[in-house]
Amino acid sequence: MDNIIIRLSKKMNKDKNTKELLEKVKRNSSFDYDSNFKPLVAHVIGMVNFEKVESRCDLGKLAKFEATLSILKKERNKLAHTDLKNISTPIPSPSIALAYFSDIYEGLIEMEKSFRYLKHI
Repeated sequence: MDNIIIRLSKKMNKDKNTKELLEKVKRNSSFDYDSNFKPLVAHVIGMVNFEKVESRCDLGKLAKFEATLSILKKERNKLAHTDLKNISTPIPSPSIALAYFSDIYEGLIEMEKSFRYLKHI
């Protein structure tokens, strides 16, 4: 079972995705079709197709999309699960917030265009 998954993973282009999959294979210690094999195959098929989607995206828009999400995640994580009594929460100015939303919107539109390509695979 592991060898089939590892062979399938060779279709993935990004080392990060391949490493993540190989970690899942290492943690797999059972032989159940529905609980073990099927999710691993689905992960490979999904990552291969997602890499195809990413490859069709405008790299500049995709990079801005990823960077903006990363910034927002860091900000969210700083504020999550903290007590904010008597503390004013710094928020970005409207122009910065609009720039963030614009980058996210452009990235989502770019991904949506690329998802349409999947119908032809």
